[in-house]
Amino acid sequence: NVVSATNYQFEFSRPGYLRRIVSPTRSQALNFYTFPLTYNTCYNVRVRISYDGGTTYCPFGPYCTITLGSGSCNFFGMAPVADESDYSDIVITDEQLTLWPNPNDGSLVNIALDGIPASVGTVSVDVMDAFGKLVATRTIPAQGGYLKTSMSFEQDLAPGLYLVNVRTGETLRTQRLVIQ
Repeated sequence: NVVSATNYQFEFSRPGYLRRIVSPTRSQALNFYTFPLTYNTCYNVRVRISYDGGTTYCPFGPYCTITLGSGSCNFFGMAPVADESDYSDIVITDEQLTLWPNPNDGSLVNIALDGIPASVGTVSVDVMDAFGKLVATRTIPAQGGYLKTSMSFEQDLAPGLYLVNVRTGETLRTQRLVIQ
């Protein structure tokens, strides 16, 4: 653990693949939902830290080579990616939206979103009913690539299906919310 670090950015790379994921902790689960690591494939991994919520990062540390499963990697690892600008079009940020409790009683919902780009300062949250009527909206500051908040409603929501739309910059994530 690095004292005062607010973010850890993990980079997984191999020829033709570059994936960076931001985490508030020094460990990273390898169960990615989008563009997952491939079983029995070697990857170079390196980490860098941020002290200011992801606005700036220290230089990356040295590479280590990993594989999932029983695949064999060269003892000396793969050659590092020489110029990361070669992969700028395939760098992926993994934004994951979670709502809980779901189903819900309609009074309060917890919202978590990680992997928010450091350039995004605020997140907008809109809740719409099944007919497309906007029933609640909030603008919430994002901190360090992560959002965790509770959203209460001015009046309890009627039972039914609602859509929670979360916008970060140009990206829109939608989750269903069931009110019982």
